Amino acid sequence: MRLRMLPFMKGALSGLPLAFFLGIYYLNMIRSYGFDTLEGLLLLSYGFLEIESIIYVVPVIIWILPQIHLTYLLKDYISDSIETSGAYIFTRTKKKYRWMLGRVLELFCNVAMYYFVQFTFVALIGIIKGLSPSRGYIGLTIIFTEFVLVCLLNFFYVALINIGALRMKVTYSYFFTIFLNIFLILFAGFLYQFDASKIYLIKYLPPSQGILTWHSFGDIADKYQEAFRFTVQNFSPLFSAIYLIVASMILIVYGNFRLKNMDIY
Repeated sequence: MRLRMLPFMKGALSGLPLAFFLGIYYLNMIRSYGFDTLEGLLLLSYGFLEIESIIYVVPVIIWILPQIHLTYLLKDYISDSIETSGAYIFTRTKKKYRWMLGRVLELFCNVAMYYFVQFTFVALIGIIKGLSPSRGYIGLTIIFTEFVLVCLLNFFYVALINIGALRMKVTYSYFFTIFLNIFLILFAGFLYQFDASKIYLIKYLPPSQGILTWHSFGDIADKYQEAFRFTVQNFSPLFSAIYLIVASMILIVYGNFRLKNMDIY
C-alpha cells in the first residue's frame, strides 16, 4: 500500500496565504490576551474561538477558513479514485476493504501535511517577530495537543464528505458538512447566550473538539487565563481525541460497507 502524498503538497502549499493571514491577524491581537509566546500565537490561530463572539459570525468564518479550504481540496478524493480505478476495485471484491483503508490513510496523511505546513508557516511568522515557545513542557504540550486535535477534527470532516459522497453528489456532501459545521458552532453560541443550563452539551459537538481553549486543561489553562476564559467542565483533550477517533472509525466502517455494496457503472 503506497501512500500518494506528494501530489497533495501543492494543495497544502496553496493554504499558505491563509496561514499568513491568520499569523498576522492574531499577531496583532496576541498581547491583548496577556501573552507573547509562540504557542500562544498557534493557539489563537487554530485552537481559539471566543464563544461570546460567535453571534457576530465573522469570528466563526475566520476560525473555519482553513477547514473550508482543506475540505474543498480533498472533498472528492475517494470518488475520483473510484472513477480512475473502478474496474480494479469492483472486479476484486476482497480487495475493496484494503483499497478503502489505503485511501483513508492517505486522507489522514494529507490532512496532517496540510496542518504541518500551516503550523510551520505561522510559527515562522512568530519567530520573525521575536516570539519563542515557553520553557518547559507547556509550550510543546499546547502545540502538540492542538496539532493532534486539529488533524483529527479535520480528518473527521474530510472522511464525512468523502464517505457521504458514496451516497450523494460530492457537492451536496461538501456543502452539507460545511453548513453542519457552521450550524453546530452557532448552536454552541446559542447555548452559551440563552440556555446556560445545557452548556455541557457543547462537549458533544464535533467542532468543539478542535477548539482547545474550550477544554479543561489544568495548569496550562491557568497560565493562559485570557484565552481559556470559557471552558466546559470535564472536557479534556483526551476525551476529544477518543471522540474523534471513534467517530472517524464509524465513518470508515460505514464507507467500507457502502463500497462493498456498490457496483461499477
